[in-house]
Amino acid sequence: MTPTFLRSSVVFAAALAMFSVAQADKSAVAGHDPSSNSSSPKLIGQIGGGQRLVNKLTISTDFDGVHGLAWSPDSKYFAVIGIKGGGNGYDANHFIQVYEANTQRIIRTLTVKKSGSQLGDVAFSPDGKYLAGGTGVITLWETNTWQPVRDILGPYERGIYVSTGFSSVAFSPDGKEIAVFYSDVTWPETIKINTWEEGAKLANDKTIKSLGTIMVFDVETADRLFSVKGIERTSDLGGFFSGNLVYSPNGQYLLSSRLESHKLIAGEHYKYYTFLEFRDPKTGKIIKEISDIHTTRLTAMAASPDGRYIATGTETTSKESTQNPYTNGWDLIDNKDPIKLWDVSSGKVVMNFGPLRGAVRALAFSPDNRTLVSCQTDIENKETIWLWDVASGQLIERVTTPKSGSEFFSCAMSPNGRYIAMPVVKQIYLLSIGGSL
Repeated sequence: MTPTFLRSSVVFAAALAMFSVAQADKSAVAGHDPSSNSSSPKLIGQIGGGQRLVNKLTISTDFDGVHGLAWSPDSKYFAVIGIKGGGNGYDANHFIQVYEANTQRIIRTLTVKKSGSQLGDVAFSPDGKYLAGGTGVITLWETNTWQPVRDILGPYERGIYVSTGFSSVAFSPDGKEIAVFYSDVTWPETIKINTWEEGAKLANDKTIKSLGTIMVFDVETADRLFSVKGIERTSDLGGFFSGNLVYSPNGQYLLSSRLESHKLIAGEHYKYYTFLEFRDPKTGKIIKEISDIHTTRLTAMAASPDGRYIATGTETTSKESTQNPYTNGWDLIDNKDPIKLWDVSSGKVVMNFGPLRGAVRALAFSPDNRTLVSCQTDIENKETIWLWDVASGQLIERVTTPKSGSEFFSCAMSPNGRYIAMPVVKQIYLLSIGGSL
């Protein structure tokens, strides 16, 4: 079958840091109602003990599009993967550029193996030994020499057109495993697709499925440890995985998310069913899950290092109408969701951050436990980076990034909490918190 075109999914690699929630009000953001129509919550104008976001630097690049960004554990470097000339989509040339944060200079440009895919991501191992990245085939580079040491083929051992790429990669806390979310993998595993012509010949074969798939690999051997296939569509059920993969800091869970659509019955309004999944990191089996996490699919999440909380975001401001066959009317799905903070033990929301102006693309917590960084689309105002006070739920700062809008981008805070980096087309925005660049 012909490989499925890219499903809109943007993800990121974000630094995780410990935080605590000190508010007794667990139903709404202190100071404003997330369901209100206002798109401009009041700025309290400080970070923690009064420090403000004081500087923003723009770095020019030659990337024509970006997929992901990741910081090294020591916060000295950040890596960006994107498209640089030579075509677009499946035929594009992808590269990884590694930047030194203090000088903003490129120290390495790494070539990504072409895999017939459109997505990609990067991640540093927790000990900083490896940088993993690619668009289909994942290459591991040793960061002391920037030389490649091995490739993780995953589904691409069956040909370069068996998937549209991967949109999220995450190392386990001990650095021994790496989890990857591949988009639209062709199943069963006996199928090999090395050319578009081979795919076209399989287009009408109903035994062949194209499913989002989570795979986990051994870092040192590149062996696949297990796979989790997405939902196979039936007349009663459809759906897919969404968002980024996250390991809980203690390694107890591998976090993922899925969206389901069910067959409508009389008297119901059309809706989506969304889940936050807590999987066994050694087998992929679901240990527990939280349901009805958002109105539509999850687009970003981050976990607290103590394992107590998960922050989630969605396609806020999206609207969708579906005809109801029983009423002949149209059921509207209007996503006004805030960012939500979930208690892992109870499965309940303990804080909301909103209202928002667009879809959430990335989330990260500062290491001082006080600030949540959210990056979202903002076509009109181009204020895409928002900083929130975790304890009160109030908005601290909105940062303008003029070259950004609704295009694919990534965003991440450095592990030391000093920097926020966001790459867009032809530029990288590097922000300093409480200090100069």
